[in-house]
Amino acid sequence: MPLPDYNKGKVSGTYPELTVVSERGETPMVCCGYCSAHMACRTAKAGLSKSMKNEAHMIRAQGGRAHNAGSKASELREGAKNALGITLKSVARADMTARLRAGFAIVAAVQYAKLPGPLKVQTNDFGHSVCLFGWRESDDCVGVFDPLWTQGAAGAWSPWSNFNDALWPDGSHSSTTVRLVAPTPPVVEPTPPIVIPPEVEPPADLTPYSEADLLKAKQDVWDAMIGVFPPRPE
Repeated sequence: MPLPDYNKGKVSGTYPELTVVSERGETPMVCCGYCSAHMACRTAKAGLSKSMKNEAHMIRAQGGRAHNAGSKASELREGAKNALGITLKSVARADMTARLRAGFAIVAAVQYAKLPGPLKVQTNDFGHSVCLFGWRESDDCVGVFDPLWTQGAAGAWSPWSNFNDALWPDGSHSSTTVRLVAPTPPVVEPTPPIVIPPEVEPPADLTPYSEADLLKAKQDVWDAMIGVFPPRPE
């Protein structure tokens, strides 16, 4: 399977957990720009599929270019807006790292031969598009998602200092303008525990009343009542 060697690890910890939308589902493989825009759009809008033949081809159709004729950044932006209602904006190379740190995705145009070796699955050279999403602050690595990789593959971390040299000039790259935010789990109030009171034992020296004692107590009550309520006159 055509995959990078993940020498810096697989991209994780992003929301959403993006995977590769591959252009390998057809011949010739000509949809790198549209697949990259499709992946970027998946970070901005919920409910999009992972299939090139859905959203990527919709972006191509709405961008105004024939299927087998490449793509320009402006056409990807127009196609994403018309097909999916998602705004992509032009982003300068100098602003890319700030956008990535802020959680946005970027559709980047690159010269394939200049990509870091661990990312490449071909040896020839051509203009190419990839999706960038995710930033690892500890070592300044960018998350790279290449349509030439296998469908559903994880992104690969790559040092920005190595990847930066492959970028085309300004005007060739586009950034998302909104981000999907992870839902906040509902706050569940803890159920107070049920407290069962302990059984109280009677004093050990408690002597129960005898039947004679009970009769005497009743008589005492009756005698007291006679004093309070005198007999009615005849």
